[in-house]
Amino acid sequence: MDVGIGLPNAVEGTTGEQLGEQTASFIAGSAAKDAETVRGHIQGFEGVGCDELVLLPCFADPGQADLLADAAGL
Repeated sequence: MDVGIGLPNAVEGTTGEQLGEQTASFIAGSAAKDAETVRGHIQGFEGVGCDELVLLPCFADPGQADLLADAAGL
């Protein structure tokens, strides 16, 4: 499952010129791109008491929302 499919191109295409190549690459590199990382981020927020978290796909493909929901166990 690739939750972040197309993310590097999407980030660099929309923010690379505005934020610079280094910042765009950092954003793309730090995003959760697989189910294990998504679950790890969710567990990390739960671990510090967060009881509500909004997760947004970073690519316009509607299927990304389904992949994200599956990865989050929803």
